[in-house]
Amino acid sequence: MRKNSKTAAVLGLLLVVLIAGQAFAQDRVVGKALYDKLRREARTLVKMEGQPRLDWTPDGKASYINEDGTFKRVDILTGAKTPLFDDAKLLAAVNAMTGRQEAKLFFSRFQFLDEGRKIQFSAFNKVFVYDLSSSKLVFYEPERAIVGVRGRAYGDSLSPDLKYRAFTRDYNLYVKDMDGKETALTTDGTEDLRNAFPDWVYPEELGQYQAFWWSPDSKRIAFMQFDEKPVTKYPIVHDVQPIPRFELLGYPKPGGNNPIVRLFVADVATKKLVRLETGDDLDVYLYRGQWTN
Repeated sequence: MRKNSKTAAVLGLLLVVLIAGQAFAQDRVVGKALYDKLRREARTLVKMEGQPRLDWTPDGKASYINEDGTFKRVDILTGAKTPLFDDAKLLAAVNAMTGRQEAKLFFSRFQFLDEGRKIQFSAFNKVFVYDLSSSKLVFYEPERAIVGVRGRAYGDSLSPDLKYRAFTRDYNLYVKDMDGKETALTTDGTEDLRNAFPDWVYPEELGQYQAFWWSPDSKRIAFMQFDEKPVTKYPIVHDVQPIPRFELLGYPKPGGNNPIVRLFVADVATKKLVRLETGDDLDVYLYRGQWTN
């Protein structure tokens, strides 16, 4: 059987599962809402061939797939497929700005930004952001990613207005505009005082890899500061590499000290830092920062 036929058959089976679930749901949830509900109830979900998960449109009413070199929107109730966006306009914008002559899409993954109004993708050692309504395109060369716990790579993060990108270097927080002008928002970072860069505990035990967050208006960045000085250092020898490397890693043992975590807000224009009040108890976890209106 051809791969496309298998994919269509599995997708059809998934639609049956979702429609059947809808029939029995009192609130008649559909699409991503139903999918998430089934996952919370620990039901086994059918997955599309070659796909580790379903990709959903921002409104949660349809999924999308990469098929025959293009992205297609899949109606979750009927299975009907339509183009997810206009490939020709996107390619024209890329070719005009880069001087390339691409005739078909050259990326297989992307992410939605700005509630689905824009998409971001990587190619040719660059990061592209494309406005789906205006066809405006911006791109930049990303900062070299920093490798953290278990090989997790930490790259840069675009501001919501797409005018800046934030990143960490040498345990300090920086912003850079699209013209390449760089500004340090912190300067006191060390291996024992990490600004906007997580320690060992948060990624490994809490599953939190992000340590800074843009404000919705792109004027400020909230970030966590990890004071590792109270934490016991654990010796690690990286002897699998051609040149062995020795590292002292802050590793809290049972009953030992965790890092002291502080929360700050940095003003991008003035570089002013404001420490947020999080209580007198320092032996706490500050988990998953989020801006509110």
